Amino acid sequence: MIITRKKQVPSHWLFYAQLPLMLSIYGNYVINAPFLLMMKRFIDNPAAIMGLISIEFYLTLLGGPFIAWLSDRIWTRFGRRKMFLVIADVGKGLLLLLMPLAPSLWGLIIIRWLYGLVGDFGSMTQALIYETVPPKQRGKLSGLFQ
Repeated sequence: MIITRKKQVPSHWLFYAQLPLMLSIYGNYVINAPFLLMMKRFIDNPAAIMGLISIEFYLTLLGGPFIAWLSDRIWTRFGRRKMFLVIADVGKGLLLLLMPLAPSLWGLIIIRWLYGLVGDFGSMTQALIYETVPPKQRGKLSGLFQ
């Protein structure tokens, strides 16, 4: 479990604190190639494929900052940001299971846009990392991440 607001943390926590961010970056890279191949089942025009994919940027442009702002103001029994990460990861996992079952191009596009919107709930991973690791150990943390 991620514990916050400690004065000193063990060195192996620096690695574990980075895992949510590293796994979200990895997950975004992993989904792109299969998603393009699934879209190619329905449409062959590369310009149309890229146009439909790029619309997701405009749908999620303000979602991440809003969720990050909201996570600073909502306190739950489990902490401020952990519940948002759970919502993001469970939602993305369910939507990944639905993607191969999409009946049409628009069904696939809507699932992908929902994947981006749900992914915005996990946008505050960097804030969670800085909340977990005390200021004195953040130099080691950034060195490990690089």
